[in-house]
Amino acid sequence: MWVRPDIFVIGHHRLKTIFCSQMNSNAFIDAKTREIVGDRALILYDGDCGFCQWWVQFILDHDPRAKHMFAPLQRFTDRNDLETVLLFEKGEIYQKSAALIKISTNLGFPWTLARIFYGVPRPLRDMTYDFVAKRRKHLSKLSASCRALGPDELTRFL
Repeated sequence: MWVRPDIFVIGHHRLKTIFCSQMNSNAFIDAKTREIVGDRALILYDGDCGFCQWWVQFILDHDPRAKHMFAPLQRFTDRNDLETVLLFEKGEIYQKSAALIKISTNLGFPWTLARIFYGVPRPLRDMTYDFVAKRRKHLSKLSASCRALGPDELTRFL
């Protein structure tokens, strides 16, 4: 079974699109990053997007078990047209709507109710995700607040 070419690889500090026959993030994340992340989930987001940063703050506020770590996609690529979120967890890679649903279910109740969206066909979920992603710069203006991170929160960023 071939994985679609929108699966991303992290290694040598570059984000690359590849074709592969497995969805195993251990082959995609370099050993140093795997060691730092440990058994937590790693969320890659657009660090230049205020809307995306707002979501990171939301996750920080609603993740009392500190299950997620964060890194801006720009750390791994020079591209500035990034319109996706990636989640690496337990050897699996999730992106777009699947990443958002998985992140939500990791946060606990009531966010676990997001699981019902798995019943929506992925192409439709991703089309909705893409619709919002293309407008996220405008949404950044609506969520322009930024806060200073505490020492315990800073340890969750690569």
